[in-house]
Amino acid sequence: MFAADGKVVSKAATVSVSFSGGGTGPLLTGVKDGRTLSLSWPKALPKPTLAANVATYADVLPDVDLQVKAEAEGFSQLLVVKTAAAAANPELAALKFKVDTVGLNVSTDAGTGAIAAVDPAGQTVFTSPSPSMWDSTTTTSAQTAKASTLAAAGAGETPAPSEVFTPPAGAKDAQMPTTVANGTLEIKPDQALLTGAQTKYPVFIDPSWAWGERQNWTRVYKKYPRTSYWNTKDDVRVGYEAETNGLSRSFFQFDTSNIKGAQVTKSTLRVRNTWSWSCQARPVELWSTGAISQQTTWENQPGKVSKLATVNDSKGWSGSSCAAGNLEFDTTGLARQAAAGNWSSATVGLYAGNEADTFGWKRFDPKTLTIETEYNNPPSTPSGLGTNPSTACADGGAIGNTRVSLYARARPARRRTRWVREHHSPRLRFPLRLRVHRGQLRQPIRHHHLPLLREPLHGARRGRRPER
Repeated sequence: MFAADGKVVSKAATVSVSFSGGGTGPLLTGVKDGRTLSLSWPKALPKPTLAANVATYADVLPDVDLQVKAEAEGFSQLLVVKTAAAAANPELAALKFKVDTVGLNVSTDAGTGAIAAVDPAGQTVFTSPSPSMWDSTTTTSAQTAKASTLAAAGAGETPAPSEVFTPPAGAKDAQMPTTVANGTLEIKPDQALLTGAQTKYPVFIDPSWAWGERQNWTRVYKKYPRTSYWNTKDDVRVGYEAETNGLSRSFFQFDTSNIKGAQVTKSTLRVRNTWSWSCQARPVELWSTGAISQQTTWENQPGKVSKLATVNDSKGWSGSSCAAGNLEFDTTGLARQAAAGNWSSATVGLYAGNEADTFGWKRFDPKTLTIETEYNNPPSTPSGLGTNPSTACADGGAIGNTRVSLYARARPARRRTRWVREHHSPRLRFPLRLRVHRGQLRQPIRHHHLPLLREPLHGARRGRRPER
């Protein structure tokens, strides 16, 4: 919405973010923990049109629109190059954004191409995966003809703003070299893709940003073996896509500190399968893996530890036959390991069951991924032991022929819950009920949604203990 000062502001975001209302000011500004990052387009901007959480600045170059999108976890900017004539504009050889910061240092990772804005303490405040671009090519095989309706519109047409921030299935894509120097962020679009004879327009050029404190996940892509997709705003992908010759795997790191020492009854990972190559069921596997980081790439990916579950299903190809929906994986074994080992975090990976089978290729929505764990904390060691009539525990004593009562004080284990600001915050379901089983006091079973681990964890809030 437009604020009183003419800027575009978000109604709901974890940090302050604003977009230009037109003119020569910054295109976008994000403020977090007193640190500010601003990016400016080199020319004056027109007044944007708003559609949901997307602001569109029409014709910033001939037949080129600039779009910015605000989300709870970050923001994306997108150049929409509508025609081949527009793509030939020499101003698209290199895109330059002026960068202004308060309390931040912005740099690129020479190995992965990722961009990070860090504070003086070295904590990442804003981060961007390697910038990428793609065209509007979609899958064309007979088996996937219906799926093309989910993709962006054809050449020369402009899709709805909310539809263009994720590449369609089968899109040709490319990575873009990026540098930061002297207060300027320079991105060089891939000219072979931008102006190629087989390129289908519009072409989308996408550098996206996220807050440093957000969900930790990444994917690796064999086609670009040295590219980091750390906390990308793209979708989760697994499997092999024949039309782009791309093979993907995805990894997620979860905070398990809240279940340390607990007795885990059940644990389930759920994630929404938004697109599959067809309605034919194909297996997707969930593995426990090594840790992930901003340096995770295809050439530097975690190793498999143990297979947790396999689900043989496909959703999202057809609204009538196999509509998008959740896939569920049993993670009870991993949750029990984490609880018994007092782990602070655990990492899992999604893999196609057959990475040579195009029909096993799937896409998922990362915002929907959660692990729900049912667990029980055993009570503490009883204290205040005694008898009625009273006797000395150390020496014993004669009571006589009378009724004897034994008593002790047993308290349920109390554990503080760390609350983190994110979509998948820990939730406890109430009411909680104490149960007596064979004379033993037990703490109520708790249902807990493990959050994806966030980085950094500094500033995590302590939740108030619910009254009982």
